[in-house]
Amino acid sequence: AVLIVYEGADHGLTQTHQDRFNADLLDFING
Repeated sequence: AVLIVYEGADHGLTQTHQDRFNADLLDFING
């Protein structure tokens, strides 16, 4: 398991940190 912390992010993470979140999500999906 990997814990990724987005400093300064709130509940709107997918909008405020969209590029980083999507990249991290794709890395997770692709294993």
